Amino acid sequence: MLSGGPFLWQLRADGALSVLAGAAQRERFKGSWRVDGDRYCRMLNEPNAREMCFSVVANGSRLQFFGSDGLMRFDTRLQ
Repeated sequence: MLSGGPFLWQLRADGALSVLAGAAQRERFKGSWRVDGDRYCRMLNEPNAREMCFSVVANGSRLQFFGSDGLMRFDTRLQ
C-alpha cells in the first residue's frame, strides 16, 4: 500500500510514466507502461521492481484495474 496520496499517474505516449504524490504533487516514482493485448502493464523504477499487468474496466471517466486474481487493485478516474 502507498501512503502520502492523493496520487496522480501521468502516462506519456512514449511509454514513460510518473507518479506524483501529495498536495504538492512531487514526483515519487518513475517508470514505464505498455499495453499487452487487453491489459495495462507497468514497471516502476524502484528496488525489487517487477512488471505488473492489470485488466482494465472503463465506465465513462472511471477506470478500475484488476489483478490476475480478479481482485480490484485500483479505482480511479481520468483527468
